[in-house]
Amino acid sequence: MDKDYKTIEEVLQKSVAFLQAKGIDNAKTDAEWIISSILGMPRLQLYLNLGELITGKKLDDIRKGIVERGNRIPLQHILGSVEFAGINIICDHRALVPRSETEQLVEHIIKRVDSGFDGTIVDLGTGTGAIVFSLCMHFRFASGIGIDCCENALALARENLAQFDHKGRISLIQGNWFVDDFKEIQADIVVANPPYLSHEEWSSAQPEVKLHDPKGALISKDEGMQDLLMVCEVAHDLLQPGGSVYLEMGKGQADTLLLALRRKFHSAEIIRDLSSIRRFAHAMK
Repeated sequence: MDKDYKTIEEVLQKSVAFLQAKGIDNAKTDAEWIISSILGMPRLQLYLNLGELITGKKLDDIRKGIVERGNRIPLQHILGSVEFAGINIICDHRALVPRSETEQLVEHIIKRVDSGFDGTIVDLGTGTGAIVFSLCMHFRFASGIGIDCCENALALARENLAQFDHKGRISLIQGNWFVDDFKEIQADIVVANPPYLSHEEWSSAQPEVKLHDPKGALISKDEGMQDLLMVCEVAHDLLQPGGSVYLEMGKGQADTLLLALRRKFHSAEIIRDLSSIRRFAHAMK
């Protein structure tokens, strides 16, 4: 990429061409996000201002962002945040970037739970805090606890928590579901997006995932099932009678997970995502 372009149209065209040459799948969308973020305007407004000139630092910042994306740095890291279920979540290398599939999990919970819910939500492996924060922002009378074993992830979650007026309803604690028993916690909803990739699946993942997401947030032993099965056990212990657990999983794991849930819980079901993949599980104690 050179620095000779000046209008939004020129910047957009050159940025898209650069990202396409680098093999970025969503080159046009990613270029729009980077340019609009730096210019401080909605993406669609770019096309209403194609002749507007871009100069100086903004031009340099756009070029830097486009080059970073071409080097397979995740778009969310470049932008510094992502919108997730109606809230803004700060993103960087300290925790897994919240995915659209996880947003679907949150939407399923919101559809199934009464809007006046005032119980306790526990998010196991909270990472950025996206799940528990978005649920507590929707369920205004609920309390939430985000648990993670990684201090770096919890530091990021604290930065995200500071954005919200949660009135003390949300807390973050460090804990490991393989070691800690969490006996002091009683939950009405447990939700988790635990590591569920096998090492082979991780090895074939995109560079954005392999190089920039924490490996420990992705890979689980026993073909990706170890953490999912442990979370089933922990969730059962945490939940009060009548409480529910909601889990995200990978392709091909539904049958094994459903069997484990039916051994422990009163009822269990598998929920498909928008691509009709058996992606989520729900069980009631």
